[in-house]
Amino acid sequence: QHDEVGCRTSEVMEAHYKAHPKSKLEAEKFNEFSRNFKSDSKASSYVIPVVFHVFGTTFNGKTVTDAIIQNALQKTNEDFQGLTADWNNIIAQFNGVKKAINVTFKLAQIDPNGNPTTGITYHPVMSGFGNGSGYDTQIQQYAWSNYKYFNVYIQNDLYADGTTNNSGVCWYPDSWMSDNNLARCVYNGAYLGSNTDENFRSVLTHDF
Repeated sequence: QHDEVGCRTSEVMEAHYKAHPKSKLEAEKFNEFSRNFKSDSKASSYVIPVVFHVFGTTFNGKTVTDAIIQNALQKTNEDFQGLTADWNNIIAQFNGVKKAINVTFKLAQIDPNGNPTTGITYHPVMSGFGNGSGYDTQIQQYAWSNYKYFNVYIQNDLYADGTTNNSGVCWYPDSWMSDNNLARCVYNGAYLGSNTDENFRSVLTHDF
């Protein structure tokens, strides 16, 4: 039993597509391509550099550290690659479609200026990056190039409405968001990795 609230991706994407019709068209074309794509079992693996921007130090009494983030990312990779303990316990009706995905999310090792980095940055408390608009300038201030990094923003009050039990929200990437450095995942540090139980920490995998 959880009091946590799931992600609002469907809601924010609906609003985004209403404001940006070209993004909706782009998504429809991509979905059509995906349906017709023939997978190659020998396809190369994919590595996606990730940067975590952490805003604040406590999240519903939990702390976010480098170790917490590293654990969360490792577990998400295991989920994607079918390496978690519950892989064989997935409902049998999905056996014909479930498949490990050869994708690895890795913390960035080089920052946008070419300097070494841990892929984790810490900042004072900020809220609201889960909103679809109104925070673009602040998000862009912290964003690393959307064409080189997957930007994850860790906050506690995702919508700046005083509610701190929303888990996370991500946008499907598109050209407009990437061109404007607004493509992102916004996630509550209270439910990151070992800050929560094994079942609920997989919400990050769902959002990714």
